[in-house]
Amino acid sequence: MPLTYRDIGSSGTQIAVYCHELRIARIGKRVLSPLAGATIQWQWAFSLGNAVPEGFQHSGHVETLEDAKAVVERNWQLWRAAAGLKE
Repeated sequence: MPLTYRDIGSSGTQIAVYCHELRIARIGKRVLSPLAGATIQWQWAFSLGNAVPEGFQHSGHVETLEDAKAVVERNWQLWRAAAGLKE
């Protein structure tokens, strides 16, 4: 079940994550205050409710879009395994 990433804006900073046609997560770019050095973070959050396996990261932030996608992929694999779903 490969994940697909769809831009939900026009700037490439808000992305919906799908497994087939089911939206499972969202990734978004956040720019912190210029006083903090204008740091950029990519946040992710799953749309799976609270029925998640132990160790599952429901949301968080990282420095790059690639890192955010990797975390989403890893957690999706963990959720699928716990749910007994296969490709």
